[in-house]
Amino acid sequence: FYEGHTFFTRQNIYFGDYYLVYKKDGEILAGCQANPEVWELLDYPGGINKYLMKYATRLPIISKMFVPGYQKFIAIEGVWYKEGCEKHLHALFETACAMHGFYSAVIWMDGESPVYKKILSLGKLGIIDKLLKTAEGDIRVKFNNYVEKDRQAYYDLPAYISCFDMT
Repeated sequence: FYEGHTFFTRQNIYFGDYYLVYKKDGEILAGCQANPEVWELLDYPGGINKYLMKYATRLPIISKMFVPGYQKFIAIEGVWYKEGCEKHLHALFETACAMHGFYSAVIWMDGESPVYKKILSLGKLGIIDKLLKTAEGDIRVKFNNYVEKDRQAYYDLPAYISCFDMT
């Protein structure tokens, strides 16, 4: 499923029995690794962010998603779906959040990944997606003893990003 990606590893998939699957009539149609995370937030850069965290978190809907000083979310990776069954990913992501009493999920993916493009095409990514822009980042690689031919794949192919590398 990720054979056209660089950096793919199964090392962290199935960690802690947090791999969830969507089954119908005994057949697995979709799956994802869904790790619960709690980050302590020590600072909110920018004056508006401090104001929002202090006052907006008192609103009922916002208070479920944001707790001042902490961010609780499901870190998702290893997304898989049978062709034509990607529509079940929403139910899978929502189930992962509900299992842990969380209201948000984060997934790190290369913008060129076909899996990322498929998830975006489904729409309905939630209120946070509507409020915040997708953040972009760079992947840095130090090539030791790589020939140029082998290096080129890292520039040409999308990268698989493990949530373990980000959390």
